[in-house]
Amino acid sequence: MRVVMFGYQTWGHRTLQALLASEHEVALVVTHPASDHPYERIWSDSVADLATEHGVEVLIRDRPDDPELLDRLKQADPDVIVATNWRTWIPPEIFELPGSARSTCTTHCCRPTAASPR
Repeated sequence: MRVVMFGYQTWGHRTLQALLASEHEVALVVTHPASDHPYERIWSDSVADLATEHGVEVLIRDRPDDPELLDRLKQADPDVIVATNWRTWIPPEIFELPGSARSTCTTHCCRPTAASPR
């Protein structure tokens, strides 16, 4: 499968390591810029550095809402989009890209709400 990953910090780094070690092709990585915030420095393994070391294209964004990113995602033509520790809302246009068998996997835990199926 062709994979695009949105990820940041140590959690994103570890997810990318697993994807790179798998049989899947990582076509594109989108990550946030490095931060000087004390909390973020604690968990600061670089997703961008790891992707670059493995020859994977990297886009650095605060938010995933610009035309260039959408164009690169279309060109990458992923079968799956993996999001790990992505700090902002990912717009529906990204998940509505044309392509067969497109799916998304996030690693965030969510609490059930009253409207959620149990």
